[in-house]
Amino acid sequence: MKVLFVDLSRYPTAIFPQLGKEINIREDKVHSQEHYPDFFKQYCSFPEERLFGYEGSDDLLQAFCKKHGYDGFKFI
Repeated sequence: MKVLFVDLSRYPTAIFPQLGKEINIREDKVHSQEHYPDFFKQYCSFPEERLFGYEGSDDLLQAFCKKHGYDGFKFI
């Protein structure tokens, strides 16, 4: 299994030592229903990688791994 290491010690910046990349995780809050104006749903994206609208950072990181040929990720 090919694993990509992820350092989130400077969150929202995700550091990928194997790739020599640092990418900011963009978090967007969206009203999920107009009848509940105080209820928001949060989505995570890597705009520069063209990965948008994931329901959490784990889903976003998994998609990023697959895009770069890795099977999964591990936090360091």
